[in-house]
Amino acid sequence: MDNRLRPPNLRRHRAQALTAHVMQIINRYICDHDPEHDFHSRASRDLYEAFCNAGVEVITDHERAMAGLAPRDEQGLTLQELQAIEYKRLEAMLRPIGGFIFPPSGSP
Repeated sequence: MDNRLRPPNLRRHRAQALTAHVMQIINRYICDHDPEHDFHSRASRDLYEAFCNAGVEVITDHERAMAGLAPRDEQGLTLQELQAIEYKRLEAMLRPIGGFIFPPSGSP
């Protein structure tokens, strides 16, 4: 495929943005007394690789609204997601339990 026609790798861009945001918060908690180990760079690289490999991204409520997606509740779930979760729970509760093993008659 021609590189001019290839879409940008959004996974990498989103992972970079999320890593930068997280690093702004945790940098103040990382002790930097040992410049030989460069904990900031190592933490940033490890977070970026984890986010990128897992395809992690954050979609804000504003981005959801702009895309026409259903709003999320305070637990971060949409009504449809809650319904699907509850349906699975009900299915599991109504599923017959496997056979019971009863002791042979006449045993104590």
